[in-house]
This record gives sequence, structure tokens and C-alpha cells, in this order.
Amino acid sequence: DPGVIDRTIRSEGVTTAAISPAIFERYVSSLGDRPHPTLRRVLVGGATVSPRIAGAGLQALPETRLTAVYGSTEAEPVALISFEELYASRHDRWDTGVPVGKPIDAIDMVILRDTDRPDRTPKPVPIGEPGEICLRGAHVLSSYAGDPLIWQQKYVDHDGARWLRTGDAGYRESDGGLRLLGRYEGRIESRGDEGLTTLWPSTLELLLGDIPGVAIGTVIEMSGAIVLVVQPEQAGAREEIVMLVRQRATREGVPFDDVRVLEEIPRDKRHDSKIDYQLLLDRLD
Repeated sequence: DPGVIDRTIRSEGVTTAAISPAIFERYVSSLGDRPHPTLRRVLVGGATVSPRIAGAGLQALPETRLTAVYGSTEAEPVALISFEELYASRHDRWDTGVPVGKPIDAIDMVILRDTDRPDRTPKPVPIGEPGEICLRGAHVLSSYAGDPLIWQQKYVDHDGARWLRTGDAGYRESDGGLRLLGRYEGRIESRGDEGLTTLWPSTLELLLGDIPGVAIGTVIEMSGAIVLVVQPEQAGAREEIVMLVRQRATREGVPFDDVRVLEEIPRDKRHDSKIDYQLLLDRLD
């Protein structure tokens, strides 16, 4: 309930807040033209913050310093980016991913390929090429509780050191900035007339979420088929939504075999921001 959040901020004189993207988007959409004199800074994280959310935040809270935080429970923060810079990327190609800023000085980062291939040695990728984001530093988790044989799979050895695997795919830009593409193991590889194409979930979320009438969308692989899944903003008009998705995907050169419409795409119970891909696959099955 965004009203509860709003009343709490105002009654307690809150100046700084950390909010997940889904809650932040719901909150700012409820504000209307009411001023917010107490909020000086808001940190939004826990899931990918899109340029669309950044634009909504800048419009609703023009006097507040808004920052998107990239990190995880095991390592936070990793990188920071202002909403102004994030919103300025809205015209970038959808397949370039989401910018999250430059890694902070207190963390070391390397982007490796083949981290999920036991038969290969992970190797760093050149600037501009995607791989799994791996971290080390004083505030990076060094071990988990439980069976070491299980949690050690969360780490990878490289260059004489042990690095935490974030599970996120991304690449470094020439200026040192970092862009996210989605979950590394969630990538879908499709071979067509023009060779091998890699589809990254987060980039497809950007593309599909930009289609009129679509609240959220993604890509998933089912029995070897590439399926685009979308949730409409309003119930009904399923045939029109499918037509729009097919047209946009075809125009952008996205390979796909089917389009499915769900009234609700399942999200994580913690932040209500990340798509729960296993539950989504179960529902589609």
C-alpha cells in the first residue's frame, strides 16, 4: 500500500530511504503533485532499475537525489548510477542492456566466460563482450553456512584468487561503466541463418516492456522452443497484445517460436521485482 509508505515518510520526517524497484514505482505513481520536503535521497535496488522507472522517479521527486544501486546480499554496493544518467539511456538499443554505473573503488571486479562449464577454465572477456560478473573485496562474502561442497560452487578461482560469482551477466564499456544483461545461466542461444544469437532475459524485458499495453515481459526456453511471455497492463485484448509482440520482435530481429500471455507473471516474494523463472516455467507447463 503506497499510502502507508507515504504517511510514514511524512509523519516521521524521513530523509533517506532504500526501496525496491517495484515498491518505488508503485509509490511514486501514487504521489501526484504533492510536494515531498523531507526526502533528500532515495536508493533503489534489489533488482534491475529500468530507465522507465528512473523517469517516473525524476518526475515525481524532482528535488530528491535518486540513485540506482547494483549489488546483492553477498556484495552491496557494487556500482551506483544516478537516475538522471540512467534515464538518459532510454534511447539506447534494447540489446545493449541496462547501465548500472562504474564499480566502486572498494571492490574488485572481473568478467569471466565459461564459469558454468566444469570442463573449461574460466577466462576474462575483452571490453564489450559479455560474461559472468565476479567480485572480491572487503565487503564481499567469503563463505556461506552449510555444506562447503555446495556453497563453494558460488566461487571461482582466477588469477591466483577466489572470486564470488554473482550469477549476473554483463560487460564493461570503454569508459569503465558496467551494463547488465540478465542472469548468466539464463541466456538462450539460438542458431539461425545469421549464425549464433544469444538472448539475455533482462534485455528482452526492456524490449517487451516498451510495447504499449504490456506491463512486463521476458523470454524463456521450453523444450527447445523460444517463448516470449508478456503480462498485459489490463485484462483482455490478448490477441492484440500477441500481435503487437510478434510485430515488434520480428522488426527487432528477435528469434522466437511462440508468444504467451499471462495475467500475472510470477515475481520473487522478497522484492516483487525479479521474475521467478522456475515458477514461470512451471505455470507455462
